[in-house]
Amino acid sequence: FYKAILINHACDNNAYHSWNDNNRCFTLHAGRDIHKGDEITTNFLALSGPLPCDERRKLLHYEFNFWCRCRLCSVPEAITLELDRLLLNLHDIRKAIFNMAPRNLTVTSPTPTRAQLYQMVQYFLALVNEQGANNKDMANIFYAASVAMFAAGDMARGTVYARRALQEVIVYEGDDSCDYKDARILVDQPASH
Repeated sequence: FYKAILINHACDNNAYHSWNDNNRCFTLHAGRDIHKGDEITTNFLALSGPLPCDERRKLLHYEFNFWCRCRLCSVPEAITLELDRLLLNLHDIRKAIFNMAPRNLTVTSPTPTRAQLYQMVQYFLALVNEQGANNKDMANIFYAASVAMFAAGDMARGTVYARRALQEVIVYEGDDSCDYKDARILVDQPASH
């Protein structure tokens, strides 16, 4: 833990940290390739949700007493505005996918079709690719999409999404995390969901 607090912040971080309840320790996992000589960074605002650049910088200054100058915060204003748009689109589509999972539907919610859910997941992936960054939420997106697909009776696509969720959990949290166990059960026993 004492070494982990020395890791610097970047809004476009290349690593993710989490507490591993199974091992009772702090874990750090690379979210993308980190080359020799690259600084390992994590996002200090990971739990704050998506924020436009100006709000992120103000919050980091307020909470941690520094003005962020990472790659995302140092680009020209026109690019910053486009990145902010992409980030907020990612957040909106993530919310829509979660709301389509059966456990989140209310009596008045329209039941989504398989095609609608598939289109949303594809749109989310396109936005992630357009942003050019990994997104820790991808495991949760694939998990929710797989549960929704299983509930809609699409076992093939649900299995594909469940396997993708498992792969993402391994990348961002490791195969010794509690979330790995849940994702593994979803792949091995889809009827349990």
